Amino acid sequence: KGTTRLGVASVTLGITFALVIGGGMPASGQSDGGSRGVRAAAIQQLRRDAVGTVTVRIDRGTEYVGFARVAKGGDLFPGTRSATPQGKARGFFARYANLFGIQDATAELRQVSSVKDAYGFTHVTYEQRYRGLPVFGGLIRAHLDRGSRLTAVNGTFTPNVDLDVTPLLSAGQAGQRAIAEVRANPPVTDENADAASPAA
Repeated sequence: KGTTRLGVASVTLGITFALVIGGGMPASGQSDGGSRGVRAAAIQQLRRDAVGTVTVRIDRGTEYVGFARVAKGGDLFPGTRSATPQGKARGFFARYANLFGIQDATAELRQVSSVKDAYGFTHVTYEQRYRGLPVFGGLIRAHLDRGSRLTAVNGTFTPNVDLDVTPLLSAGQAGQRAIAEVRANPPVTDENADAASPAA
């Protein structure tokens, strides 16, 4: 009932979970303000709290925010200059979880990297997790400038995941199937390409 279903796809020891996609977006690319997707009030709150003009784009697949940035010199999460880039990013996602369809940022986001580039900007990347498993394509990033101002966030978070992630195979069974598949269909390399190809 009005719930966007984008699923978990995680390949672990040959076990693949299904990716389910559903729902749609109005032609304008903006949320209809109903039960699906981010509500206009949540975006307005971000704009009131931020320093500077905020631009927001809605992801047509999830109907939640996929990109937000503030004009030069602004800050999407002011008042936290003393925090580390990682702490500030984490605080932002906790405060504005409803913009991205996040229910519990602590449980659903796991930091996978924090990189400072040649210009002194820091890029903090989080991986979406569901019941301990990574969500396929679920990456969201926070970008901070040299002054620890949060200038932009972007990425994809799959909301409303509801799947059974109980493995159908044991680790040993999955390994046996993987080995059997490779033996039945060995990979083709430059060295064995001619041998694998039928004679002309």
